[in-house]
Amino acid sequence: MLTDDQRQEFDEQGFLVLRNVLNGSILERITAAAQEVEAHKRSERGLSDKDTLEVRNAIVEHDAFWELLDYPQTFPLVLDLMGGDIQLSTSHLIVRPPVPGDTPKTFKAIGWHPDSPHAIAYDGRIISMKFGYFLSDVSKPGSGALLVVPGSHKGTQLERGADGEVPEDKVFEVNALPGDAVLFQHRTYHSVGPNYSGHPRKVLYFGYNRRWLRPIDYVTMPEEILQRFDPTRRQLLGDTITQCGYYLPKPEDEPLKVWLNGQLKQDTVRNADTDDLYKSS
Repeated sequence: MLTDDQRQEFDEQGFLVLRNVLNGSILERITAAAQEVEAHKRSERGLSDKDTLEVRNAIVEHDAFWELLDYPQTFPLVLDLMGGDIQLSTSHLIVRPPVPGDTPKTFKAIGWHPDSPHAIAYDGRIISMKFGYFLSDVSKPGSGALLVVPGSHKGTQLERGADGEVPEDKVFEVNALPGDAVLFQHRTYHSVGPNYSGHPRKVLYFGYNRRWLRPIDYVTMPEEILQRFDPTRRQLLGDTITQCGYYLPKPEDEPLKVWLNGQLKQDTVRNADTDDLYKSS
């Protein structure tokens, strides 16, 4: 579960940086898998190492990626914030090459945006969030790290200069080492600045949303994939049992929520307000 300090930081800033969540053998496995997928996709698409590569629904591209679906060091924080009525929305591998040294600082590999339709961007509920797992060193400024605007999830007008840029003093650069991660919710504005580091910037995103929303990068998972897993993972992969399971779910449609509520009942440390949050989510 989130610590009190982490919860306060996430509530106030709209994101949370976690250090060294992937380490040792799992970092080696995920990094090696990402390299394999990158090489295969570049060959398949005719891309050079100077081209940006994006792989959507990456989880089906390598068995090692399944470890991140409900990774014990990170996934419980999603449950803590959203409850058990969730599913995987996206698994997204991104590899961005370095840019020339004369590229202006205002360059954006992707511009400022939240991760939700504008019509619901400032709804008070958290309807989706992402974990970004860093697989390359972006610890120095200007290395293509994720840029976020702290507090932008609260719905206040995003401050911009005459050139459309967010003032530097309003921006936080998520400088990170391989194995670090960032968690941010759908309303938090973010972008990607220039990468002057001389090496590619690699990150693997896993996103989660409410089950009544459609996923971003898949429609349905193939049955042969669903058959590999237990009910909780099948739920995370968009599976449901009853006809109205996404909108009027029965317990058999939400094994993850049933499991989570059972855990909370056993946890005497949780207070009544938090229990009510889970029961209503």
